[in-house]
Amino acid sequence: MTQQPKIIFRKNLLLLFFFFSGFTATALQIVYLRQFLSLFYGNELSIGLFMFSWMLWTAAGSYLFGKIKKPERYIHAHLFLFSLIIPLTSLALQYLRFKVQPIIGTLPDLISTLNTAFAGLSLFGLFSGGLFPLYSGLFKKMQQKTAEQSGGHVYLWETVGSAASGLLAGILLIRLFSARELIVGFALLNFLIAIYVLWNLLKKQRALSASMFALIFLSEIIIFVQSDVRLTARLWDGLDIQERRSSLYGELTLATLGTTKTVYQNGVPLFTVPDAQTAEETAHYPMLLHPNPRQVLLIGGGFSGALFEMLKYHSLQSLDYVELDPEIVHLYREHFPALWDSLQKDGRVHIHLTDGRLFLQNTRHQFDVIITALPDPFTVQLNRFYTREFFELVKTKLRPDGIFSFHITGAENFINQNHARYIQCIHHSFQGIFKQMAFLPGNKIFFFLSNRESPLILNISFLNSQLINRKIKTKYVRDYYLMFKLSPDRVDQLQSVLKNFEFKKINLDFKPMAYFFDMILWTSKFSSSLGKKISKLIRVPFSQFSAAIFLLFILLFTPLLRHGGKRTLALFTSTAMFSVGFTVISLELMILIAFQVEYGYIYYRIALFIALFMLGMAVGSWLALKEMERAHPGRELKVVLYVHAGFVLISVLLIPGFKFLGFHGSAGKSIFWILAFLSGGLGGFAFPVLNRIYFKNCKENKNLGTLYAWDLLGSLSGSLLSSMILIPIYGLFSTGIFLSLFNSIIAAYLIVKTTKLSGG
Repeated sequence: MTQQPKIIFRKNLLLLFFFFSGFTATALQIVYLRQFLSLFYGNELSIGLFMFSWMLWTAAGSYLFGKIKKPERYIHAHLFLFSLIIPLTSLALQYLRFKVQPIIGTLPDLISTLNTAFAGLSLFGLFSGGLFPLYSGLFKKMQQKTAEQSGGHVYLWETVGSAASGLLAGILLIRLFSARELIVGFALLNFLIAIYVLWNLLKKQRALSASMFALIFLSEIIIFVQSDVRLTARLWDGLDIQERRSSLYGELTLATLGTTKTVYQNGVPLFTVPDAQTAEETAHYPMLLHPNPRQVLLIGGGFSGALFEMLKYHSLQSLDYVELDPEIVHLYREHFPALWDSLQKDGRVHIHLTDGRLFLQNTRHQFDVIITALPDPFTVQLNRFYTREFFELVKTKLRPDGIFSFHITGAENFINQNHARYIQCIHHSFQGIFKQMAFLPGNKIFFFLSNRESPLILNISFLNSQLINRKIKTKYVRDYYLMFKLSPDRVDQLQSVLKNFEFKKINLDFKPMAYFFDMILWTSKFSSSLGKKISKLIRVPFSQFSAAIFLLFILLFTPLLRHGGKRTLALFTSTAMFSVGFTVISLELMILIAFQVEYGYIYYRIALFIALFMLGMAVGSWLALKEMERAHPGRELKVVLYVHAGFVLISVLLIPGFKFLGFHGSAGKSIFWILAFLSGGLGGFAFPVLNRIYFKNCKENKNLGTLYAWDLLGSLSGSLLSSMILIPIYGLFSTGIFLSLFNSIIAAYLIVKTTKLSGG
């Protein structure tokens, strides 16, 4: 048996280990999440299931490995196993995806998505979460610190590492390296740390142990690279992969099948060349409805061929095309050079690489035709193009006789109740803004809106006559195709859905209801009963929902208010940590959504926002550690009270403050940066303080990972409840009210407790 030498790691070196722990976890979260979204349907619910599994396993790992009494005997083995698990996790996600849904581009069901995330992330979550208590124990022993001090230092430097990783990995590394290269790189980093720790902790046979570790690690990396290549090829079986590249917005794949080439983003088809049907339908319906289209704006969907269809109109003077992801443009330019050159040579075409809504907000031009050719609002980011505020913005950018066109998913023959509610929500959102409306039913429902006085005529004879008069040749937008699209039964069915006012819900920027309905549609495709249960939440008033949640919460806290004792205080501290994690993640989501509404989904800004949030957590943790060094006994509860009072204030004033102060200009943007920093700072400040209260009052439980686990469980619950229910159904303002009430309950207990302590 090997003996443990009396070696003390230098403090700065230990802090560097903690930094790399946070850096690794955040970077790999980005890598694995992008890989997961490329394997599954990349909507908000998929992200929610991924984060649920990630945080649940991390919390479990923090608690379980916190039971180890002598971490210095185990830490090197843990780090080594963690380095092996990093590539294994990537393979597990791919293998499980192939087992549950072997055909790429098809829609996976909810249960398969959850099972893959839960099983695939299990080992990584356990071992990643286990690093916190192990490092805390090592720091406690090597630096002769208390449990609360060691936990605070690890939390601080892990947060600093996460903030650095959010910027460096989120913006730079994913562009410079492939997912495979990043996985190998981070596995190597953690392997080297494991070897260094082993070399310093083992007295005998360390050369032999290090050699064995190196041999196993090298063998696994070779196997990983080979297996990753095979699994990737298997997942895309039947398609010839021309190129794969990472962009800031997702994983792009160019695949060929016969004479067609398709670009996929996160596994979902983005556009196909040639695709005459999509191109013609996107372009010709709105162009033909306008008598003389000169200035046209197209947001998304141009590279399927729609741009070339629009250029057939001799009246066209300017065609502005907005594409969010620059890598899509680069991919198109490199693989379709003849088409790209043709666009570049046409002086009427102007391509803008920015967020479509941000472009529309900032442009001074007005247009004859505006077309959004975007996917359904299956994410909060896409939902911004289907809200009442967006439709009002479009109205201001249209000329008096202008036409606005967009489409959503429809149905060939039957529209069920959930689908009808989704369509009605979109319809109610633009109703009353435009004077005229026409629609075209089918698998895609096209809406055409205008503020001109004369009605929009959308029938076969009118469209045919316009095609002849303008000398436009088409293959799909023709009489024989339109007879099928405009059959009386299809028109009547959609008309009856649009005339139903019993269920009137409006999609708003700060209340993304259409995103919620799209989520119900997805779940209903695989479980109609689950879809019906989720849809019932829409009819529950916010007051009843909140009352039920808080009544249950208060009943659970009644014993804590009646009884005293240190154990009760320790249990309350765990609950307070849960509430901090819940509130911080919910505030982050609220501020992020509000930021996107005003400033668009520009990736580097989002990365900067999250980095500022993490930086706030780091600064808050550092200030708390300083505060605890000079805090008087019993002052900790008052400090926690101030933290929850801060949460109450931010939560309740957040959205009204935005609406009152406005967003515009650099001053408005600064408000977002400050709020991100402050909300993160409050969360970071709370952990060291609560950690100290916990270990002072829970002598019999020295598990260093308990409070960290409660923090993660709170974040898990907050991310699911806020993103899936509170924000889409009740809106950002009501979510803020919910958070303020939640923190008020905690604050009320703290007031009672501090009063008793001061009185005693």
